[in-house]
Amino acid sequence: MDLPGGTIEFCERPEDALKRELIEEVEIKVKDYKRFDADSIQSVWQFKENVFVKVHHTRIFYQVFNYDQKIKQHVKIDEVNDDSLGAEFYEIKDLTKDRLSAIAILELKKLGYEIN
Repeated sequence: MDLPGGTIEFCERPEDALKRELIEEVEIKVKDYKRFDADSIQSVWQFKENVFVKVHHTRIFYQVFNYDQKIKQHVKIDEVNDDSLGAEFYEIKDLTKDRLSAIAILELKKLGYEIN
């Protein structure tokens, strides 16, 4: 499992990217949120079978406290949403490290949660 997210578009504010990405990926409209972390990493990404690209990612994390609409558990992949099949909410106490991405574990720890 991973966190929803995406790319900030040219001249887009990070807060607007948050709202747009959550509409695209899980079809919710964010009403109340707070930025709690920002980070950057570099990695090598496999673009094609034999094409590897060095990339730099800046990640900005938000806590979403309130939103409109019911979260979509099944979302169609198309030209607007090219990477999410939907989402579900989980009780944090029920999450385990073997089911989460490394970045999800790291950010949950920064929020004070212990993941087993």
